[in-house]
Amino acid sequence: ILRRCVIAACSNTHKDGVSTNLWPKNEKLALKWDQLVRLKQADWSKGTVGTSTVCGAHFIPEDFDGYNQWMARFGMRHRLKPGAVPSVNVKLATSVSYRPTGTL
Repeated sequence: ILRRCVIAACSNTHKDGVSTNLWPKNEKLALKWDQLVRLKQADWSKGTVGTSTVCGAHFIPEDFDGYNQWMARFGMRHRLKPGAVPSVNVKLATSVSYRPTGTL
């Protein structure tokens, strides 16, 4: 099964060499993830435990256990710390401006 990141405009998959992190089972944490996905994708309802994923590109290095060891190739797994919430590149784009498409 191809695991694709659910963040809008992100096409990362586990085959791209980016970690993919399954939706949290903890309901409060899952709600936070849903709220962040909804920032870019207004029609998002909720993620599915065991199926929906967010790629590692949307987390800061401190969100991962053993990040420094993993970067140094000491064989540690790249695993999210409990309670980690995606925070990188999930905000609404602020550079989009309104431009009328026709004349009155």
